[in-house]
Amino acid sequence: MHENIAGGIDRKFFTDKEKMQTWVKARISELDQGRIEELIVALKGMSSTINKGEELIQREIDYLDKNKERMRYSEFRKQGLF
Repeated sequence: MHENIAGGIDRKFFTDKEKMQTWVKARISELDQGRIEELIVALKGMSSTINKGEELIQREIDYLDKNKERMRYSEFRKQGLF
């Protein structure tokens, strides 16, 4: 997911580089903190405002929803797993 946030979704949907960087940092923070539901909400919000790339966004949402319990990175860090 990091790769898609930083390399695919952002460039397709943002023309303002500063806004793009702010959005990407917030999403990566959510991912790193295991706040997957918030990340999904942000992606859904983006999907509702644009038509282009909707398939890409939906694919990411589906992936996150399916794998969210495996992506609770902050919990794994607390347990010393990484």
